[in-house]
Amino acid sequence: MRLGYGQTGNQGVPQVTAPGWATWPVYGNTGQAASMSVIGVTSLTWETTNSYDAGLDFGLFKNRINGSIGYYRQEVEGLLFQVPIPYSAGLPFGAHKIWSNIGKMKNDGLEFNINASVVDKGEFKWVTSLNISTNANKLLSINENMDSKGQGILSGMTWNKKGSKLSTFFIAEYAGIDKEKGIPMIYEIDRDRYLKTNETVKTGNLIPATSANVNNHKILQEDKTGLPTYFGGFTNAFSWKGFELSAMLTFQGGNYIYDQAEQTAINMGKGGTNLRKDLIGNTWTKAGDNAKYPQIMWDYAYQYGNDGLPVTSKVAYSPATTQFLYKGDFIRLRTIQLSYTFPTSMGQKAGIKNLRIFVSGNNLLTITGFKGWDPEFSNVSSSSEARNLQQGVAGNSVPSLRVWNAGFNITF
Repeated sequence: MRLGYGQTGNQGVPQVTAPGWATWPVYGNTGQAASMSVIGVTSLTWETTNSYDAGLDFGLFKNRINGSIGYYRQEVEGLLFQVPIPYSAGLPFGAHKIWSNIGKMKNDGLEFNINASVVDKGEFKWVTSLNISTNANKLLSINENMDSKGQGILSGMTWNKKGSKLSTFFIAEYAGIDKEKGIPMIYEIDRDRYLKTNETVKTGNLIPATSANVNNHKILQEDKTGLPTYFGGFTNAFSWKGFELSAMLTFQGGNYIYDQAEQTAINMGKGGTNLRKDLIGNTWTKAGDNAKYPQIMWDYAYQYGNDGLPVTSKVAYSPATTQFLYKGDFIRLRTIQLSYTFPTSMGQKAGIKNLRIFVSGNNLLTITGFKGWDPEFSNVSSSSEARNLQQGVAGNSVPSLRVWNAGFNITF
């Protein structure tokens, strides 16, 4: 049995202890003035992570079966967040936010792995291993003021507030297409209740997905976040005489992905992007159509207002809804390799001590319900806030490549 405890900090502390300044042009021919762009925070420090774990390591049948099972918990205090500040603070160049050590978060779950020598008979051997981990994430607090009002940190398409998971999606909920008008629809929320309590509760009414409505009727998508709740791997290795065959599967799930690439590829916009061929024959063209996509309109603008009534000038609509939010579960054949090692006697006359040939493949098969490029990706934004708080938004990043390799190893 084992027990453990540790405390660590982190290295990603923003360099904002001193104010930042930017030049600002003035009227006339008098040069430029200086304006504050960043408010310095001298008290900023690293986050503190308290880690606890307990486990049991085991070995059975002369260690032919061995492994471990354990529980872990991490509590992070002094989270580094950019907290909104009033526009009256007067930062014309900088974001209206200030870095602060606020918030508390926890991660906990189970870890299990098992290794087994399934067959060890003569020249035939079969070894297998399985590992799986679970993770339950929860924001325990932001700060006293925000917690009491049900507020949180808004970042892109996510809302991070007390009681929710990190990077919980906060977007309008798609309600299909109006069959008579060909416009996209969303669910209306009780705006009065939201303004008083910050709760997002649907009224049951459907409204057009205008840019204004999509922005004002966002819904906290409970438990829908870019963070997986389980992940692991499964490996098998077989050997017989000089032949060896090994394969490894990896998997993860419980997370959601917003497919921004699909959103762009089915939206005509101003004609500046490639469109998916799936639009052909699947868009609304006349009243009564039960179409997959709304009527194609230039710049995604329709002649129906926020209330769904006809208007004389076109109104901008927004596709940023749960229409493009998918489960990110997948199983992937990560690697597979077949090799053969020749008997040493075959190469002795040529001075060869060892000769092995192999063929291998990486990422040959992925089973997933996600229709985008790749369910396995990372947010590589240059912004630390985006990397941490906007997980699960997939753009046109290069997917994992399917690779075949063949070669030989020779030792003289």
